Amino acid sequence: MIPFNTSVLPLPDNLGRVWMPYKCRLQRISYADFAKCAIEKYPRMHWYGDSNLRRVMKKISTLGEWCSTEEDQNGNACRCEDYTVPFERFSIHARDTFLDLDPVTGGNTLAGETDYARVPENKTRFAIFKMEGLTERNMPPWDARFQNGLVKKFGEPNAAIVSLVNWDAAFNSYEYFASQVKLLIGYLEDTYPVTTKLIIRTGQYHCCFSDQTRTARKYSQLRNGYFNDMHVGMIKEALGDRYSVSVWDVASLAQRRPLVGRQESTQCYSNHVRSEVVEVENQVLFNALCN
Repeated sequence: MIPFNTSVLPLPDNLGRVWMPYKCRLQRISYADFAKCAIEKYPRMHWYGDSNLRRVMKKISTLGEWCSTEEDQNGNACRCEDYTVPFERFSIHARDTFLDLDPVTGGNTLAGETDYARVPENKTRFAIFKMEGLTERNMPPWDARFQNGLVKKFGEPNAAIVSLVNWDAAFNSYEYFASQVKLLIGYLEDTYPVTTKLIIRTGQYHCCFSDQTRTARKYSQLRNGYFNDMHVGMIKEALGDRYSVSVWDVASLAQRRPLVGRQESTQCYSNHVRSEVVEVENQVLFNALCN
């Protein structure tokens, strides 16, 4: 029995487990309250990532409504693969997505906007850049954005969130990934002032054994862990003395789930977590930014 009001805790995952780390006390922050916080503290944010970030944005843009019912949560789109399911708030296929978020209507893609650096009153603006990690599978190449005056076009953000490893561990060598992370560090340093808060999101946890599906992704528990440790360490060592660098550690969260929860990653070849776990991941981010 928890000796205090459970309504102040983040919501449980699909196994009824609540994430309660030892080093901090998480509060339950609603999506509307996160939007209010972002408007005040982070009126402009840049996000870089893959389909895992897409699932994060589906939750945020709908103020938590996406995959919020038990019926939906048991469907394949919420459990694993949502790529083919239409979504009204933004295009899930776009390489660049721009959302204006507020606590009443949620997040909506921009219509007819020509000044992407502008932030409307009482909103926060997200610039979301789709990336297949730092791999050569990006079309155009991942570094092309940084070479085309990114801040001049899209504004100077209060925070930039970078999500890597999922594609990198799947398709690249450790040495190649290290070389690309080194390039990324240079681009981050050249692009963003030291006032921009940098948040590094780890790759997803992968349980138990190497991927054996038709995609031949090189996933394994240890491999993903090595890639996570390497890129987080490189970025913190290179930039941590001048920038505020935080780690959004979704891998540790999943790794500490019961075995049956960890094994869920083997049932989804995209290595997505269920929507209930996306909710927990988001609460970790919201607390880091707003608590």
